[in-house]
Amino acid sequence: MRVLFFLVATWLILLANYGFSQTKHTLVDTTQFKLDTTIKQNRSVFKFWRGNSDTTWKIIIIERVSKRGDTILYNDRVRDGEYDISDMNEDGFRDFVTYYHEHPAIHFFNPLKNNFDSIAIGWPSSKGSIETTKATLYYDFNDAIYGSPYANSTLYKYIGKRIYYYYEIKYMTADTYEGTDSALKVNLYKFKKGEYNDEVFLKEIKTPHPNKFDYAKYWQQHYKQLLGHQ
Repeated sequence: MRVLFFLVATWLILLANYGFSQTKHTLVDTTQFKLDTTIKQNRSVFKFWRGNSDTTWKIIIIERVSKRGDTILYNDRVRDGEYDISDMNEDGFRDFVTYYHEHPAIHFFNPLKNNFDSIAIGWPSSKGSIETTKATLYYDFNDAIYGSPYANSTLYKYIGKRIYYYYEIKYMTADTYEGTDSALKVNLYKFKKGEYNDEVFLKEIKTPHPNKFDYAKYWQQHYKQLLGHQ
């Protein structure tokens, strides 16, 4: 009986220590970083750590915990200090999203590598949707900023981890980097082969009040004609 009691007691102690080590062990310096978010997917646990000082709060560390051991997947500064974990391409896996002036950049999750892609892909900042029989179309709106000197809206769709761009509306102003309230005319452009950096001017959209032009209404009313559905 004493031998049995000793064996059971020893087993319980080992089990307790094992559980403690599993919950407490980490590769991250917990004096410099605090656990911010934890998710479970692809038979692993992903821990998102944030720096806990004024100089490190923009640094995010992603730690993966699996049967093969702990691994640091990401350890870098995010430009605006904000991030999100969302399934951006609707493949069933949550992706790592960072922001720069509210524009998201996505590190898509790769289930085969059990990791987030090292190269981030720029993504529209805001969107509306149009349901069609073939695919869901989306449209966004972007204020004039840096490489985009005019406020604009694009019509596009998702193809896996890629965005296929169809058309763009630009609110043309007398000077660059002004808001839609200063728009003097509205121009329509078409993207070649869905590439954002390859577009051609199509026409000026005639409207009595360019500064009040409703891009969402235009996409909803004209997408069939633009995409050749009529």
